[in-house]
Amino acid sequence: KGTGRGTGTGAGFGPGSGAGFTASFLGLVSSGNNIIFCIDTSGSMRTNLKPEGIGAVRRELKRVITGLPANTNFNLICFGTSGDVFKEKSVPATTENKNEATVFLEGYYGGGSADFGRTRTEKYGRKGEDSQGIKYIPLESSDVKELAGTEGGSRIDLAMVAAFERKPSTIYVLSDGAPGTKDPKDDGPMDKRKLIDLIHEKYKTIMGSTSKLQVNTISIFTGDAEGKEGEKFLKDLARKFDGKHSTVKPDKLK
Repeated sequence: KGTGRGTGTGAGFGPGSGAGFTASFLGLVSSGNNIIFCIDTSGSMRTNLKPEGIGAVRRELKRVITGLPANTNFNLICFGTSGDVFKEKSVPATTENKNEATVFLEGYYGGGSADFGRTRTEKYGRKGEDSQGIKYIPLESSDVKELAGTEGGSRIDLAMVAAFERKPSTIYVLSDGAPGTKDPKDDGPMDKRKLIDLIHEKYKTIMGSTSKLQVNTISIFTGDAEGKEGEKFLKDLARKFDGKHSTVKPDKLK
């Protein structure tokens, strides 16, 4: 009889590390796996971006969307005096959904064969489909109780509330100004600080104040008073949600 010893094998486990995917839009990185892009498609954006800037924004959106991995969900909300939502719920970043999103975006700023101005909702209302057969979810001020009856351009407030309802982990807001939200009964637009507070209250009501949400805002530089007001609004909005802000010049976009 004899005895012997040898090496043994068995299952093991331990912490792992590696590079994870992080989406980046115009230099600002995201967190989580449900990313919603809120894009200002008002008339002033078309003027301020100019054709070269519009082309650059299209390329950047296409780049970040086509680069999303399949385990990431995403959505698009384009806004002016009203808004168009890409999908009822955020959708997985499949090749099919990415291609559909690219086609959806082509119609804005006078692109493609679109025959609408700022938003599809502005022209087609609740129909939910444009003359080219492209579907959208209409977004109007009456869809938010606190904003019912209001009017104005660059409705960041409407877009943000619509985004909250889809439970994002990151929201990107791209605009060249501040919302022109106005109650017809009042003399001027709603106070911007009150509007940010209203947006944040809707966030807490819809998503819960302990939910993890990052709001990154991007200003298109215009150099005029309206642009400066918009830049301040977007900085304050990002700060309210512990996000990041960046200002970009149209002629520097590539």
